[in-house]
Amino acid sequence: MVKKNIENGKKLLRSGELVIFPTETVYGIGGNANDSKAIRRIYSIKKRPAKNPIICHFANLEEIKKNFYLNKLEELLAKKLWPGPITLILRKKNKSKISNLVSIRSSYIGCRIPKNKVALQLLKGLDFPVAAPSANFTERTSVTKFEDLDKKLMKKIFSIKGEQSKLGLESTVIRVKKNNIEVLRLGSITPSDILKVANKSKIR
Repeated sequence: MVKKNIENGKKLLRSGELVIFPTETVYGIGGNANDSKAIRRIYSIKKRPAKNPIICHFANLEEIKKNFYLNKLEELLAKKLWPGPITLILRKKNKSKISNLVSIRSSYIGCRIPKNKVALQLLKGLDFPVAAPSANFTERTSVTKFEDLDKKLMKKIFSIKGEQSKLGLESTVIRVKKNNIEVLRLGSITPSDILKVANKSKIR
C-alpha cells in the first residue's frame, strides 16, 4: 500500500499537484520546486507569509550539486550529516530551474536530504527537487503523526502515511561563511554535533 501511494505521489508531483509525506522531523507538504504554480499553491494552502522561504528536499547529494555551488566545508557537512535533519543554505547556480518563489527571489536556498525511507523513495527518480514546509496551517503546531494531520488539509492534498516522525523537531538550519558556521534555526542537530564534523570551524 505504501509503495503504491509513493508511486501515486510521484505522479501527482510530476503533474504539478502537492503531496503530504513523512520525514524524520515532521510531516511536510511538498510540491515541484521548479514549478511556480505549485509553490504558490503551498503558500496559499498553508496561509504562509510570502516572506518565508521554503526548504528544498533532494534524494542525494549529486542532485544538489546540479543546482547549487558547494565549497569544501559545505561539502564536508553535507557528506557527514546527510541524510539527516540539517538544512544547508546554499547558493543556486544560474542554470538551476528552481523557482524564485521558493527563496523569495534570493539566490540562496535551504537544502536537505531527509533521513526517512518513505521520503527518500518519493524523491528518488524525480527530475526535480521537492519544496516542502511543514504540513500544517501557519501558526499551528507541526505534525509528527499521520493521525494528527489537519483534516482540512487532507481533503485538499494527497497524503502518504508513514511512521511517526522520530525526532518531532524541525531541521537545524545553518549557513557557512568562510570558515564560520552560522546557526539560523536550532533543531535536532546541535552546534556540538556540527563541530564534531567540522572541528576546525567556529559556530556563530
